[in-house]
Amino acid sequence: MPPVPPWHRRRTRLIWLLTLALLIACDTGWLQRTPPELRLHDDQIDALQINNAIAAFIFETGYGYRVERIDLTTKEVQRMLVSGELDITLEAWTTSNHAWLERETARGTIIDLGPMYGEGQEFWMIPSWVAQRYQIDSVADMKDHWRLFQDPEDPTKGVFFNCIIGWTCLEINRIKLEAYGLDKFYNAVSPSSPEALEAAFENAQLKQIPVFGYYWNPNAMMALYQWQILAEPPHSPDVWGEVLAAAEDATLRPLSAACQYEPGSGHKLVHHKLADRAPAILAVLDRLHLDTEILNELLLRSRLSNAESWTDIARYFFREYPKIWHAWVTPSAREKMEQVLGK
Repeated sequence: MPPVPPWHRRRTRLIWLLTLALLIACDTGWLQRTPPELRLHDDQIDALQINNAIAAFIFETGYGYRVERIDLTTKEVQRMLVSGELDITLEAWTTSNHAWLERETARGTIIDLGPMYGEGQEFWMIPSWVAQRYQIDSVADMKDHWRLFQDPEDPTKGVFFNCIIGWTCLEINRIKLEAYGLDKFYNAVSPSSPEALEAAFENAQLKQIPVFGYYWNPNAMMALYQWQILAEPPHSPDVWGEVLAAAEDATLRPLSAACQYEPGSGHKLVHHKLADRAPAILAVLDRLHLDTEILNELLLRSRLSNAESWTDIARYFFREYPKIWHAWVTPSAREKMEQVLGK
């Protein structure tokens, strides 16, 4: 048997020493462990951006988690939350997703931790100055004034700016247009993002051009300009149930009646395994809640302070409202957060 070359013996010894050092480091905790990860639903909605910034700061600074934000549509959120590819959403509107929410909570795949903020609204609106000038109060009045909102690509109809592509409310609004008989007067145009919808409404206000479409509150747009929320038939659980059913089954359309959106809020939903994997985070989420007035203040600040990031807005909240968020976290997490905020 040929002798082992000296260089080979040195390399073997070096590998052995490195392996031993690695084992000792792992055993004694010298190597820094990768923080656990939370996968958080994200999109361009201002309210969700602020709430996500607040939650992410708590999770990362107070509890040592890494947060991955995943940009998703409503349908994608539902699929990935059920499969476990997503851990948390802070903006699940229950008013448009009753059947899915009831089914999945009954199965135990997701946990509903209640609303993230006070009561929200969904509605159809036009600028207040248009409503006053032409005496428009309700959706019924819109049949007589479609020419004010003329579609440049189809002069025979007006434009209704619909919900975002991928959102459940897109089909709901189409059903309501049909039920109100407005589909004969308006083409429904669906923007690709919340920013595109916001731009359509804001540009119209700045240029004094009539605009008609779907929107929601809380939202900075509602605080920046004057809007007329159009009157609709009062909300009826029975009628609303038919609208939701038709949104799932096209054979039920068209309906002969529709109504206002049900008042609701963005709910906090989590995948069920989060309860075992991160019980401290589940406890934070269970307590996490903002009054709508405070959220609107933060939304308005975000629009008036272009230099501030969403993280800046979150830090402003932590500085101005300590009594609120102190109740959400443990004393240890609060101390860690205050050290960072103090810097």
